[in-house]
This record gives sequence, structure tokens and C-alpha cells, in this order.
Amino acid sequence: MDIDKLISLVGYSSIHDELDDFLVESGVTKRPKSADSYPYEVKTKTPGLSLLFEDDPEGKGMRRKSKGIFVLFEIYFDFESKKSRYAGLLPFGVGQLRSSSDVVDALRPNVPTDIDTSDDELTVSFYLDGLVITFCYSDLKGLELRFVRVSLKDKFHVMHGLAPAAG
Repeated sequence: MDIDKLISLVGYSSIHDELDDFLVESGVTKRPKSADSYPYEVKTKTPGLSLLFEDDPEGKGMRRKSKGIFVLFEIYFDFESKKSRYAGLLPFGVGQLRSSSDVVDALRPNVPTDIDTSDDELTVSFYLDGLVITFCYSDLKGLELRFVRVSLKDKFHVMHGLAPAAG
């Protein structure tokens, strides 16, 4: 799956032609529906890669890019699951890099918007082009990557200083 193309489609609804065509071409046939339980998560054929949809983006302070109920607001890369671990490339030029120091170096000159070391974990977040990218490690040295999230900016991100209010 072309991760950079997928990232460019964050903010579009599941019925938006370009997103729908991309998902079909990638073998993803399931779409969220009102009968599903929240969160509206769609697993892909790529191990460890999930897509999350929101049915009230405006209520959460997200900027939608197309009409339709369910907006793709997050891409989740799971590095912890033994059965379904993500092994592909990460977006924004990070590629196969996995340690926190390598990730920070790869994303320069972008400065992390937050580095959190609570709960014996290290979390490093960046704000890029209306998206919040979060790298979560299961150790304080930033060597064991648990997950990566690429999310559309929302009220929570703004409130916690992970994204600016404007822009």
C-alpha cells in the first residue's frame, strides 16, 4: 500500500471517489457504517495497519475535506502485535527508521511539538501539514516502537499543545 498516498487522503470521507478508489485498489472493501461500534476502525490487508474513521469530525475540531459521514481521521501503525506487526515504510521520509533518535533526525528541521516520558514510555509528537504524527515507544530510551499514529488535527491536539489552534 502506498502510505504517502494514503496520508494525502486523511480528512476525506469514505465515499470520496479518490479515497474509495485507493482503498479498493489496496484490497480494502470494508467501509464504516452507523451499525458499527465506535471507534470506526477498518483493518487493511497490510499487517499492523488500520484506518480509523470519525462520524462527527466538526464536533472534534477536525477539518473535513469532502462530503460524507465517515471521515478518515487516523492511520494507525501497530508495532507491538505479535500476529499483525507493521513492517512497511513509515511516512514523511522516516522509512524503515524505528528508534526515536533516528526518527527525530529524519524529521528535522521539524521540531517535535511534544516529548512525553510518562508511564515508563516515550512519546514523541510532530505537527506537519495539518496532521499530528505520534511515535510511542515502550521504553524511555526510544528503542522499542509500540505504535505510530498519523491523525488529523483536532481539539485534543490543540488543547495539549500538539498542534496550533490556527492553520
